[in-house]
Amino acid sequence: MQALILAAGRGSRLDPLTRFRPKHLLPIAGKPIIGWQIEILHKCGIDEIIVVKHHLGDIMEHYVKELCRRLGMKVTFVEQGNPQGTAHAVEVAEDYVKPPFLLLYGDVTIREDVIKKLLSMGGPYSCIMVGVKVRDPWNYGVLVVREGVLVDIVEKPPKGKEPSDLINAGIYLFNDDLIFDAIHETGYSPRGERELTDSIRLLNEISSVAVVEADYGWWFDVGRPWDLLDANLKVMADRVSQACISENVRLGNQVIIIPPVFIGNDCELGPGSVIGPFTVIMNGCTIGRNAKITNTLVLEKAMIGNEVHIVSSIIGSNVTIGDHVTIYDRWDNGGEIWAYLRGSLVNTHHRRFGAVIGDYSAIAEDTIIAPGITIMPFKKVEGEVVIDDVL
Repeated sequence: MQALILAAGRGSRLDPLTRFRPKHLLPIAGKPIIGWQIEILHKCGIDEIIVVKHHLGDIMEHYVKELCRRLGMKVTFVEQGNPQGTAHAVEVAEDYVKPPFLLLYGDVTIREDVIKKLLSMGGPYSCIMVGVKVRDPWNYGVLVVREGVLVDIVEKPPKGKEPSDLINAGIYLFNDDLIFDAIHETGYSPRGERELTDSIRLLNEISSVAVVEADYGWWFDVGRPWDLLDANLKVMADRVSQACISENVRLGNQVIIIPPVFIGNDCELGPGSVIGPFTVIMNGCTIGRNAKITNTLVLEKAMIGNEVHIVSSIIGSNVTIGDHVTIYDRWDNGGEIWAYLRGSLVNTHHRRFGAVIGDYSAIAEDTIIAPGITIMPFKKVEGEVVIDDVL
């Protein structure tokens, strides 16, 4: 069976992390999001994938080709061109897929038992979709379901007026090609895109759509930096019970590693450093003496100085952080952290969230960074107290 993965989006809400890499290659527990997806699909018997690509697609294609080669899976890439929404992304792949086929968004976490349950569903349905329970349904497309059959999808209803806590997980099984008839009839939404959810509504008018319900806790839409940290924490808690230390890692004296932790190839951890829990350090990083890093993603070739304290943050690749830098992840009053997202101040609904530091930035020694701060790529921050984004 085939699986179609939509992986063309730029991931603007993850900026600056997606300036130089596709969001689907951001790591969760040391492995790219799309890598987790493909490995789980392989375990579920999927032997061919089609990937719709666009933003920095050649970088992703290189990774996916090599992974599929190792797994013995066939892979085809389709260029979306000028992205016009999720329905358009499926439409450009019409000539490459043959029902029945799976479809999933390339920025969501999936689970093997859920995919197997979806594949085992019978019945006269053109589409079977996964609905997952979440604690903030107002941020998503909320499903109205009656006796296992879709009635409606309510897009991002006002908080407190959502019809259920069951939302569209972005995971579908299509049993026939009626979805393409619906897509051809799908117009542009108010935000100027052709939305797959609108196509599903049209499909539901001419055929029937069933819903497989899944419970809380395993699904993440990795659309914002704090979502990436949340997904990393959950996946590490479930799948990484110890410290995963890769090849050629050099450990100084009295290094303390608190699992779960992932440390990539060719890293160096200075004497007395404390790493973990829920921390990922990717390939080629250097961590200084007595540094303490907790619940943080450190991307490739970052250099972190001595006596540095980082919590609940994402450090971009090739970032340099000087000695005695502190990144705080909470306010003294315990309040929720607010952060700027695409120019708008939003509530993260997290009481612990540190900083996002873009690739190739340099943070001078003795700098203090407040919670919720974003520092864009190639910026230099001279030893100061940072309370505003560095753009």
